[in-house]
Order: sequence, then C-alpha cells, then structure tokens
Amino acid sequence: QRLIGLRKETPSLHSRLWQLLEVEPSSQVIAYMRYLEGNTEPVLVVLNLSKGPVTAQIHLQAEFRALTETGRLFDLLSEEDVPLTSANPLIVSLEPLSARILTAKKA
Repeated sequence: QRLIGLRKETPSLHSRLWQLLEVEPSSQVIAYMRYLEGNTEPVLVVLNLSKGPVTAQIHLQAEFRALTETGRLFDLLSEEDVPLTSANPLIVSLEPLSARILTAKKA
C-alpha cells in the first residue's frame, strides 16, 4: 500500500527514465536513479539484497549530484532524514533485505 501511494505521489517513480548506478558492494546492493526529462526530480532507489546490514558506496554521475546539495536526503519509505557523510561516493546504510527511496531534502 505504501509503495503504491509513493508511486502515485512521486512522478519520478513511474517515469520510464532510469539509470543503474555503480555501487559497492555490488554483489549485495543494487542502486538506480529514477528521474524526469532533463534529469529533474531525481529519486535514488537502493536495495540491500543480503541477509546482513550493509554500508553501500554509491557513485553518482555529475548530472545527479544536485541530489546531495543540501547535505541531507529524505527517505520516502521510512519518512526520515538521512544525513550525508559523503557526497560522492554517497554512503548509505541499509538494514538486511531492505530498501531506501531517497530524494533531496527540501530546505
């Protein structure tokens, strides 16, 4: 139910435009960017496929670095602020078998 609501509320999540991102550890984590035409309204989706917690390093392409300009992200799934310790690579902590849907934190 929550995912369906997010998809309706967030145009980037139903956009056909997406890009797989370089991430470490690549055997445990998948990260991709969903966005609108002109690379606007980027949403970072990060999936931990392992049974243990992971700290992922995600390499953002230049066109998506504006996502980190405020120094904070917002997780649409958990509805919590995610402070940034590094912008590129972006460092994201994930619980086992979990997901994060991250957007730029509005000022």
